[in-house]
Amino acid sequence: ETLSTRAIEDVAPTVLYLLGLPVDADMDGRVLTDALRPERLASQPIAVNDEPYAMPDDSGFKYSADDEQRIQDMLEGLGYV
Repeated sequence: ETLSTRAIEDVAPTVLYLLGLPVDADMDGRVLTDALRPERLASQPIAVNDEPYAMPDDSGFKYSADDEQRIQDMLEGLGYV
C-alpha cells in the first residue's frame, strides 16, 4: 500500500515517535499515524511534550554584531524573519 504525498514537516514528528521520543506540542507537522500499524500505535501511544524547548546557554559563545547582522540578513532572505 502506498501513501499519498505528505508534508515535509511530518517527517520530524514521525521520526521522534519511531525513536520513542515525545513530540513537542508546538512542532510543525504531525506523526503520520496512517503510515503505522495499528498495533504499534496501540502499544506505543504518541507522547507529547507540552514544555517549551529552551536551548541551554552555558557555552559563553557570543556572535559579533556583524555576524548577528549577517545571520539576520540570511534569515530574512530565506523568509524566516
